[in-house]
Amino acid sequence: MPCDSSHLEADGREVESSKVREFLREVTGKPFNHRRRAEYYGNVKTLDADTAELCGICQTVDVSRFSLELQLWWRDHQEADAKKAADVKRQAEEAEARDRALRKLSDAERALLGVR
Repeated sequence: MPCDSSHLEADGREVESSKVREFLREVTGKPFNHRRRAEYYGNVKTLDADTAELCGICQTVDVSRFSLELQLWWRDHQEADAKKAADVKRQAEEAEARDRALRKLSDAERALLGVR
């Protein structure tokens, strides 16, 4: 009997990769098959690139033409992107506020606080 990995559970990135790769098939005109997703673990090495490709395609097409699974993925992906952008903006604003506050201090005060 040949060895295989059928005893292993797919981790989160493998599951996501298999979904994204199936959605890429769907948006390029190949039939969507949610069962095929369960048959392979995906490719985590290309997950970020595959996700970026799918995101780019979804921005240019009417996603309502595709499977409900893809529509839900796109909705969740957009929410995650918006949250990430808000977090980056908040961190930049906090860093700027910190820098403004530190610029008000003298060199001696900054040395006392242990900041440059």
